[in-house]
Amino acid sequence: CLYNLMEIRSTINSQDPLLGRYWNLGNGSIATDSVVSVTYSNAGNYTVKLTVATVNSCYDSASKQLSIHPLPQLTLAPEKNVCQGDSLELKADGAMGYIWKDQYDNVLCNNCGSLKMLPQKNMAYKVVGFNEFGCTNIASTNVHIVTPFKLTLKTADSLCIGSSKKINVNGAATYTWLPTPGLSSYNGSSIYATPANTTTYQVIGKDAYHCFADTASIKLVVGRPTPIHIGNDTTVISGTPIKLNTANSAPDIVQWKWGGKADYSCVYCASPEVKVIMDEPLYCTATNQFGCLTTDTIQVKTFCSGSEVFIPNAFTPDGDGINDVLIVQGRGIKIIKSLRIFSRWGEVVFEKTNFVPGDRSAGWDGKIRGKQGNTDVYIYLCEAVCERGTPFVFKGNVAIIK
Repeated sequence: CLYNLMEIRSTINSQDPLLGRYWNLGNGSIATDSVVSVTYSNAGNYTVKLTVATVNSCYDSASKQLSIHPLPQLTLAPEKNVCQGDSLELKADGAMGYIWKDQYDNVLCNNCGSLKMLPQKNMAYKVVGFNEFGCTNIASTNVHIVTPFKLTLKTADSLCIGSSKKINVNGAATYTWLPTPGLSSYNGSSIYATPANTTTYQVIGKDAYHCFADTASIKLVVGRPTPIHIGNDTTVISGTPIKLNTANSAPDIVQWKWGGKADYSCVYCASPEVKVIMDEPLYCTATNQFGCLTTDTIQVKTFCSGSEVFIPNAFTPDGDGINDVLIVQGRGIKIIKSLRIFSRWGEVVFEKTNFVPGDRSAGWDGKIRGKQGNTDVYIYLCEAVCERGTPFVFKGNVAIIK
């Protein structure tokens, strides 16, 4: 048979010692051994000739005809996909007889043109085909069992009315969404839904071999913006803190964000404190559990008030540690430009410039030119600048008491 390794031997009778052998194998190959191994790669008839020489230069030769038979040309589907639970028939062609085996070399059927089975798992099969000359050839194939699958899809989600939600499903080869308003496509593993109301979407998935299908659904809950109220327009002293409160008005809000030119104690909380210097609109953007955004705004106007500067009308600089220093206090004050204190005759007995309210080091300890001032009533003149930059003057009387 074609491609089979053949061994050729000869019998030589000679009274003289042999000098050599010369083989012509008919396929272009030559040899000089006593036993020759040869493989033929083409079917057909070949003439093998052996020539022998003795030490006395005597020669003789012999020839033999060889017929090299072709192998059977087997045909077998290279791979089969079968649905789990279905039967399968493998068919071979191109030979006179067949022997079927599995991947473990177990014989499944002898002299069968086809193999019928109910496969339980992935398996490799091979068939040995032989022709009338006894020549054999082998073909193989793989059987893949297609098993059921399960779609993976979120069962529920939410979104704000007017917005879109991306829906992803996995597990199948193809997908068909049941016609429902609001879908960007009715095919595909990734689509967008824009429902006007709470809607349940269903999808059917199939494998690539048309064996199995599975269904899944997702419920999209459509929410609407939640109204919020952060307060009414108001007027406050420049720089004084005010409390904003929204916590009780919208329990389904999951995020707050405050804005406007102001100093917030926190930007992402429900009830911040805020300091406003100039007239300013303040706004809050709230996000509810559906992702809906709502914004509310208030207008805050500010003013400066001299009444927010506090200077005692008496103090006792006697060194007992209690009320010994005249200190300027205040709210909404950016800076004290100057504080001057006069005697009843108009003499400046104390002066301090450019300090902030509450600065003890800028206070008057009651001394005049290094000596303790007399018990008397003095006049003060205080120039201040409020937080919004407006200057004003505050004046009054203060008494030294001993």
